[in-house]
Amino acid sequence: MQKIFFSFLIFWSFVFALDSKRAKDTAATPTQTTTGAIKRDFWKNGLISIEADFVQITHQGSQKLIYTGKLYAKNPSLAKWIYETPLKKTIYLNKKEAIIYEPMLEQATFTHLTKQVDFFAILHKATLGQDGKYHAKVGDAQYVLSFAKNLPHKITFIDELQNKIEIILKNLKVNPTLSDGIFVFTPPNNIDIIEQ
Repeated sequence: MQKIFFSFLIFWSFVFALDSKRAKDTAATPTQTTTGAIKRDFWKNGLISIEADFVQITHQGSQKLIYTGKLYAKNPSLAKWIYETPLKKTIYLNKKEAIIYEPMLEQATFTHLTKQVDFFAILHKATLGQDGKYHAKVGDAQYVLSFAKNLPHKITFIDELQNKIEIILKNLKVNPTLSDGIFVFTPPNNIDIIEQ
């Protein structure tokens, strides 16, 4: 379970680190033929926060699991994933811990992350490929970030168990005002708290 949390943290650090890298690349070259024109305004102003609907497709062998929900992320390492289908669940992430709240099970699982995300390592490892996508390898996982209309659109990664995970962002809002409070889990009364 901790590997999944680490992958999500890597995902967001990858997106935010690429913002810095693309800002630098864009300042040097306002257009790139591999991806079309890049709008300098977005990357120049910086990526602070994201709000989006998401579709997560997990390929486990011959099985394909599809999840949908809402995502909030804030630089440098806050994220909140609200899974709506197939089951309701909310995941809160920061550098130190992941919390999974499952209302149907009336429980919250707190997992202390032992690995720290090194944003700069990801930044330096991310390279723009011939396919117009950014690629990075962190640990045993490989990440590919695709853009649509100059915005993060899809990330694909393969974890150490060889599961392919695709996360597609829809209705993306860039730099909405997000209070840190939305990333704080307040346990409801009468739920079980599990510490890992």
